[in-house]
Amino acid sequence: MRNWLNRVMSGRYGSDQLGRMLSIVVCVLIVIALIGQSTWLVYLWYPALALLIYNYYRMLSRNLYKRQQENQWYLDKTSRIRSRFRTRRDQFRQRQDYKFFTCPKCNTTVRVPKGKGTINITCPKCREQFTRKS
Repeated sequence: MRNWLNRVMSGRYGSDQLGRMLSIVVCVLIVIALIGQSTWLVYLWYPALALLIYNYYRMLSRNLYKRQQENQWYLDKTSRIRSRFRTRRDQFRQRQDYKFFTCPKCNTTVRVPKGKGTINITCPKCREQFTRKS
């Protein structure tokens, strides 16, 4: 079975970030259509089916250059959102060792160690000094 799948997918594009996003959107649409009590929510099956077909078309495509361009376009359009989520995730992971403050002048996030008492913080970008309790 594994050899057969390797032969089928040989030279094909496969999955990427855009494909994963499309799969998530399809799942969300299907769940909303199943849970929804309104009769018009049944029509969410049609866009879900269309996105699912498009996703499989992209995965099985042999036009690698075109699929890479589509994925790059998606990554360019979502880079700001993804970087914000990545920053928040990193701050959440470091919350036990560091506190994060925002500079009142330029809104730059400054990281300082926790448990140092009241400290003077100098913004590395604009050199504004402000006092906070860490």
